[in-house]
Amino acid sequence: MRSKTRKYSFLTRHYRQQLQLQHRRQVGPHGEPFTGGSGGVGGFAIQVAKYLGLTQIIVTCSARNQSYLKELGATHVIDYRTEDVVGRVLEITDQQGVTLGLDTVGFVTDILVANSLAYEGHMVELVDTLRPANDAFMKGLSFHQLSLGPGHRYGKVAKDKLVSAGKSFSKLVEQGDVKVPLLKIIALVRL
Repeated sequence: MRSKTRKYSFLTRHYRQQLQLQHRRQVGPHGEPFTGGSGGVGGFAIQVAKYLGLTQIIVTCSARNQSYLKELGATHVIDYRTEDVVGRVLEITDQQGVTLGLDTVGFVTDILVANSLAYEGHMVELVDTLRPANDAFMKGLSFHQLSLGPGHRYGKVAKDKLVSAGKSFSKLVEQGDVKVPLLKIIALVRL
């Protein structure tokens, strides 16, 4: 039987591999992911990290979404409006930083995520164009720019990967391992 981490990849192959790597290394409290959490991708990332058995999941959001993200599995929630995000991540990780950061928000959060990384940390950028931190080379950081959309234009291999990821994610939802939030029902009417 395939391992759960191999069987259930939905964000990207690279993100799954980074989670597997950090989980296997058992790098301690600073080895868990850090991400913006209250959006769709961030919410799913929290649930998958919890499903994979990660014990420390650090996320950012506004104060109004904190309890929701804790219900999803976040262990540390940082209010990006009122707290020093990088300072809090360093405090939580005993000044080490996180080994994996996932930017699901864009804008300037790529810099916050990069500045929160540990030595030889990894960052996955899903939203914007990646702008590495100033000290990226001094810390031996690894950056991954991922875009699911262009996968539709790069032939059968890319298409097969997207279909496989979609099926794996659907299976997680069908089994109840990942919940899709019902935010609002909007009636469709003919115009």
